[in-house]
Amino acid sequence: MDNPLENDEKDKRHFPRVDADCPVQYLLETSIHWKAGTLINLSATGLLMFTEEPLSENTTLFVSLKPERDRAVPALTGEARVLRCTTSEQGRYEVACKFLHIDIPGAS
Repeated sequence: MDNPLENDEKDKRHFPRVDADCPVQYLLETSIHWKAGTLINLSATGLLMFTEEPLSENTTLFVSLKPERDRAVPALTGEARVLRCTTSEQGRYEVACKFLHIDIPGAS
């Protein structure tokens, strides 16, 4: 029988995720038009967002977060790589991305 405490230890991440619901703008390397998504959660190393279109694994994209009401999420821009893309129950796509580089306005 598995020890539940051991399973909890395996599930711990190096950086906690912050659940959020705010707009995300993203731009594919191969595109000239920004597209809209919705942030699901954010960590120091990446983000999870809903999109209306599937994004291929290993695609590089530029992201911009400008949270309106959610103070737990910083405004930032950066470059990210798609790790996975799955279909959600709502018919949208859940896209997990790893940050390659981020810029936080006002950070020194």
